[in-house]
Amino acid sequence: MEEKPIKRTLALLPDGSVEDLTDQLKDVPPEQAKAGLQWLAQQKQARIEERDSYKICRYMITMAEVLEESDWPGMHIPIVPVIGEEVRIGREVYRHGVVRYARDPQRMENYYASAETEVIALQPKAPWLGTRKQFEQHYDLWETANTEAHPFLEYTVDPAAPGPPQRIQPPVGSNAISEAKIRNPTT
Repeated sequence: MEEKPIKRTLALLPDGSVEDLTDQLKDVPPEQAKAGLQWLAQQKQARIEERDSYKICRYMITMAEVLEESDWPGMHIPIVPVIGEEVRIGREVYRHGVVRYARDPQRMENYYASAETEVIALQPKAPWLGTRKQFEQHYDLWETANTEAHPFLEYTVDPAAPGPPQRIQPPVGSNAISEAKIRNPTT
């Protein structure tokens, strides 16, 4: 169910009553409706206004598409209890729906996603390894090397270094966590 915004045409009559003319004007041609509203305003001394309102729409949906849409004949969204399975054990009644058995697999999925994020977050973030002298003349370029795509990176040769700066292996997630997420039935 959803509230859809609509415009309502209301007439405030001299006796203080308010009439909703929206449904009456729905099937009338626009020129005729305009003339009728002018007559009502002049002859009956009614004040005509358009106000923002809403109507309730009911939808029958799947996960991918809307199968059916219809207007609900009221101004409030109803609360309809849908009781799943009821099991009576002695004097006690236990009720549960389809979600009860999906909670634990979902908790596992949430745990694995959190654990995977934590493992990756704890990995070192320095993508380049080298001596201070190799980076000092081109520090601004190296500082953005892991956030921007530079066509090349200049460095200063340092006789004490074994070679040019080396890229450190990027963070690696846990294979065990990834495998557990694949085997979890909620994914």
